[in-house]
Amino acid sequence: MSWFVYVLECSDSTLYTGTTNDINRRVQQHNDKVGAKYTMYRTPVKLLVTWSYPDRSIACSEEYKFKCLSRDKKLIEIENKMLIDEHVRSITNGTITNSPEELQFYDNNKEEIEKELLLIFNKEQK
Repeated sequence: MSWFVYVLECSDSTLYTGTTNDINRRVQQHNDKVGAKYTMYRTPVKLLVTWSYPDRSIACSEEYKFKCLSRDKKLIEIENKMLIDEHVRSITNGTITNSPEELQFYDNNKEEIEKELLLIFNKEQK
């Protein structure tokens, strides 16, 4: 079973980061005001990005690392992940659904995809 680190944008434009093994359920819980104290009064929340990990321990470790970043660095990480997701969608001719097959494809090709996207991103920045 995959575990995810996810980032939400709250109604006041703040970011909330958490871990779960069921993204859809967790986002719904946040919007139902039973997800976390922080998001309870900041609904509706919008899912920005997710990262997939093979187990809870790794996901929690990555969540901690992400939470230690400044807001600006978090936004850069979010933008980079969105670019990666867009690239995966273009390769697979579809949408990202976090299906086991899709996550496996990404996990198997993660380094190659990220290198290619960084090259594209760096060219666009010049």
